Amino acid sequence: FAMGYILSPNFSQELP
Repeated sequence: FAMGYILSPNFSQELP
């Protein structure tokens, strides 16, 4: 999810 990317790009590879 985009929010995960905002919080930590390394933790969540999902880009908006």
